[in-house]
Amino acid sequence: MKKHKKLIISLIVLCLAAAALLCVFFLKHRSGHSGSSDSDVIDDYGSDDTIAGKTLYAGVIEPEQSYNINLDSDRTVESIDVKTGDTVTAGQKLFTYQSKDYSLQVQQDQLEIQGYADTIKSCQAQITDLTKQKAAASADMKLQYDSQIQDLTSQMKQAKLDQQTKQAEIDSLNKKISSSTVTSPIDGIVSKVATGSASSDGSFITILSDTTFRIKATVDELNVGSLKEGMAAKITTRVNDKEYTGKITKIDTKSTADNGNTGTDSSDSENSNTPASKYYFYVSIDNPDGLIVGQHVFVEPESEDSSEETDANTEDTEGTAADENTDGTEVEQ
Repeated sequence: MKKHKKLIISLIVLCLAAAALLCVFFLKHRSGHSGSSDSDVIDDYGSDDTIAGKTLYAGVIEPEQSYNINLDSDRTVESIDVKTGDTVTAGQKLFTYQSKDYSLQVQQDQLEIQGYADTIKSCQAQITDLTKQKAAASADMKLQYDSQIQDLTSQMKQAKLDQQTKQAEIDSLNKKISSSTVTSPIDGIVSKVATGSASSDGSFITILSDTTFRIKATVDELNVGSLKEGMAAKITTRVNDKEYTGKITKIDTKSTADNGNTGTDSSDSENSNTPASKYYFYVSIDNPDGLIVGQHVFVEPESEDSSEETDANTEDTEGTAADENTDGTEVEQ
C-alpha cells in the first residue's frame, strides 16, 4: 500500500514538472517572436528592424530647405509680426526695424550737404572775382591774388569731398529705411523666433519650406555600411501603409544621431550590454503628395541584389517576348 502511494506521488510530481517545462517553452517561444512584430517596430522608433527578411529604418518627414534670417548688428527691432508655428507666404512681413532715428539723421545730413553746396558756390564766385582783379593788377600783386585763389580752390575741393561723403551716408541711411520691413523669402512655416536677440547660430527667424520634403532617418553602426548614397528606397507611411519611392541622398557619419534612445538596438543581439551608435541618413521623395512635416515613415533601402533580380526579370520578360515573335506569333500593336 505504501509503495502504491509513493508511485502515485511520483507520477504527480513528474506531471507537474512536465507542465512547468511546457509553460517555460511556450513563454520563450512567444517572446522570441514578439521582437519581430509590426507593433514593436512602431513602438521602437529609431531602431533597425527586420520583418520578413526586410530591414526597415524609421524616419520622419522634414522640410528639405530652411532659411535663416539674421539681424543687422547695428539695428534695433521695433516689432515682430510672426510667432513660432505660423504659416507664412513669400513677401509676408516678418518683423520691422526702428527707422525714425535714420530719418532724422538723413534730414540733418541734407542740411550739411546744402551748406557744402553754398561753400562751393561762394568759393567759385570769389575765384572768378579774384581772377578778374588779378588781370588788372601789377606784377607784384599778382602773387597775392594767386595765393588767395589757391586757398579758395582748396576750400572748394574739400567742400566737394565732404559733400560726396555725406551723400554716401544719406544713401546708406535711405537703404536702411527702405529695408526696415523684413519679409519672408519663401512660403513656409516659422520654426523659430529668437527671443530678444539672435540665437546661438546667429539666426533670428528660421523658416522651413512647406513645398519640398525629405526624410531624415536613423541607422545604427552595424547597418550603416550597407547603405550607399544614390541607393533607391521604398517609403511606407505608418498611418495607412501608403507607399512612396525615393533615393538616399546623404549619409552623415561625421556625427552621431541623438534620438533619445540610450538603450540597445534590436539588431544588436550579440552584445546587448553595449549601445549601438546611430547616424542620420536622408532620403529624397519622388512624389511627396499627401505627406506632411513631422509624419513618421519607414524606409526600406533597395539592396543591390534586389536591383539585379529586377533587371534579370525584365531581361527574361523581354527575351520571352522576343522568342514568341520569332515563332511567328502575331503581336497586336
